Amino acid sequence: MAEMADRTVVRKPDIVQALQALGVRPGDILLIHSSMKSFGYVADGPLAVIEAAMEAVTEQGTVVFPTLVQRDFAHAYLNWDKARSPSDVGLISETFRRMAGTVRSDQATHSVAARGCQAVELTSGHTAYGP
Repeated sequence: MAEMADRTVVRKPDIVQALQALGVRPGDILLIHSSMKSFGYVADGPLAVIEAAMEAVTEQGTVVFPTLVQRDFAHAYLNWDKARSPSDVGLISETFRRMAGTVRSDQATHSVAARGCQAVELTSGHTAYGP
């Protein structure tokens, strides 16, 4: 219990403020390669990180997370299911991928998921045979 008392709690407003301090502005396209461990203890978990990113870019922007599938790389194209193949790059990207309103590119090994006004444009041409 003493460990919990010693940990700093990171909240959604802290993340929004940090993103803004880094120069993230309304209307931006924000690509986030993330790790829950790097944040410390986040109140409300991965959802707080996602909501903070969306708030920082506003409804005029777009948030993108890599949703790479690496666990069965040799058979990735045989087993690929754009809607169901989980992200292998962490809890935040997997939570984001599963959220309503998120779209995912159709690329078996190096997919991305996006939400926002340019989400479809950023993901639609990203296939194994395209950009």
